[in-house]
Amino acid sequence: MIIKRILLISSALCIGLFGAILYLERDTQIHAVVSRGIAQGLGIVGDCSAQCALSRISLLEGVVEFYELSARSKVPGEFEWKLSNGAVSFSWRSLITRWSLAFEIRAERCTAASNVHDTHVPLVDHFKRFFETPPIPPFIVERLVLPQAELILTHPERNARITAAVGLECAIAPLFRGSCVIHNSSVTYGTYELISRMHTHVRFGKEGSEFTWSITGSCMGLLTGNVDAR
Repeated sequence: MIIKRILLISSALCIGLFGAILYLERDTQIHAVVSRGIAQGLGIVGDCSAQCALSRISLLEGVVEFYELSARSKVPGEFEWKLSNGAVSFSWRSLITRWSLAFEIRAERCTAASNVHDTHVPLVDHFKRFFETPPIPPFIVERLVLPQAELILTHPERNARITAAVGLECAIAPLFRGSCVIHNSSVTYGTYELISRMHTHVRFGKEGSEFTWSITGSCMGLLTGNVDAR
């Protein structure tokens, strides 16, 4: 009799917990609170202004989907990036077996733009903050996948511009390594197009304290534009 009551109480608690989880996953106010929390955390770590718009939360599946995740510099025009139609997924199994939640970040599309001042790239400094900030146990970003990304670098003082279509796949933990495919990129200087149709495959990784990479590819060098022959 006592065992039956314990089973009934346990079943009721499980059903109630399951129902509460389903309700919280679909509650728009919960979505708004989580979105604000993600944006605030991103803004603090990256020293930027950030926005986040979630589309779905499923704790049972271990996935948080978003319409948009974006950030821009506090100084207007220095850098900005946006991830569209993506998801952050994790496995409860890793928490049980490794005592850590390993996250994978994936987005269908990514756009990023930054100014360049001599050798200083504000967007690079922004991303360095995330690598320099120690991970908060048990949360670890394990993998980043961006199959369609667009990068634009602009040197306002020299009127130069680099555009590139990029496909990125990167394993961050426990070993930092990955590959990046750059295709259909170009380099312009003023009205001149110096390089076009550049295709490059970059492999990179970190061994100990040393960062290594290898580059293979091809490009077509062009010099086109209007010449003022006064």
